[in-house]
Amino acid sequence: MKFKIFLGIIFFIFLSFWFLGQLFFSFGDLKEPLIFVVKPGDNFLKVSTNLKKAGAIKSSFFFEIYLIFSNQTKILKAGTYQILPEMSIIDIVKLLTSGKTINWRLTIPEGFNIREIENRLKESCLLTFKNIRENCDFDLKSLKIKDFQEQFSFLQEAPKESSLEGFLFPDTYELPFDIDNVKIAKIMLSNFEKKVFLKFKSDFQNQKKNFFSIITMASLIEKEVPSFKDKEIVSGILWKRLETKMPLQVDATINYISGKNKFRISFEETKIDNPYNTYRYLGLPPTPISNPGLESIRAALFPKESPYWFYLSTPAGETIFSKNFKEHLLAKEKYLP
Repeated sequence: MKFKIFLGIIFFIFLSFWFLGQLFFSFGDLKEPLIFVVKPGDNFLKVSTNLKKAGAIKSSFFFEIYLIFSNQTKILKAGTYQILPEMSIIDIVKLLTSGKTINWRLTIPEGFNIREIENRLKESCLLTFKNIRENCDFDLKSLKIKDFQEQFSFLQEAPKESSLEGFLFPDTYELPFDIDNVKIAKIMLSNFEKKVFLKFKSDFQNQKKNFFSIITMASLIEKEVPSFKDKEIVSGILWKRLETKMPLQVDATINYISGKNKFRISFEETKIDNPYNTYRYLGLPPTPISNPGLESIRAALFPKESPYWFYLSTPAGETIFSKNFKEHLLAKEKYLP
C-alpha cells in the first residue's frame, strides 16, 4: 500500500513537472516573429485555435488548461501582437492579457487632402497588416463637420455639410488595429485642437477674420509655397487681394478640382465652372483644399506686408514675386516650362 502511494506521489510529481514544462519550455514552430490578431469578440478557444494554426503553440490543450486554471479566460485583450519564436505558453498569455499591442504607425504629410490621406491609410494598412485586417478601405470624405461640432468647438464656424478637409492635422500617429473612419477623425481632430486651436486660440480671437477663413487660407498657402518666409509674403498677397476684391488666382485650387499637380495651369482650366476655381470666382474657395501644417497656419494668421501682388513657384521650389502683372508674365515665361 505504501509502495503504491509512493508510486502515486512520484507519478504526480513527474506529471506536474511535465505539465509545467509544457507551459514554460514548450515552444511553437515559429522561425520568425508572428503578427497575431485577437479580434474583438474572440473567446479563448478561438484564440487558442488560431495560435495553434499559426504555429505559435504546439498544443491548444495546454494553452486552454492554463487559462482556465489561472482564471484568465476572459481577460485576453483584442489587438495586434508580435509573438516571438522563443515565447512559451506562459509568455504568450502574459502578452495577450497585457494589452501591449503593436500600434499602426502612420505619417500624414503637411498639405495632404482627404483623398490623399485615404490613399495613404490604405497603402499603410495593407503594408502593415498584410491581409490580417479584413478591410483597409477608408472613407473620411463622407464624414461631415456637423457630426463633430458638438465635441469640437473650433468647428462651430464651419459649414455643417462640409467635409473635415482642413482639420485633419498632418502628423505621425499611433493607431490601433481596429481603427475606423470615425475613430481616425476624432484622433486627428483632437490633435488639431491641441496643437493648433488651443495653441493659437488668443491669436484667432484677436483676428477680424473668422477661424474657418483662416484655415481655408492656410490650406491654399500650404499648397502654393514651401518655405515659411515665402508663406508669410504669399499670405500678405492673398489677404490683400481679398480686401481689394481681386481674384485670388491660386493655381492649387485648379489642381484641387482636377486632382493633378501641375506647375502651369492652362487658360482653359482657369475657365472651369467650379466654386473652387479662384480664377473665376471671387473670394476664398468654399472649404479648405488641404490639411495645412503649423507654418502655413501661422502664416495665414500673421501675413507679411510687401509691395508684391503676384507670385509663382518654379519647378525647383523657388518663389518668384512680382509687383505688377507685367512683371508676373515675364516671370512665367522665364521660370515655368
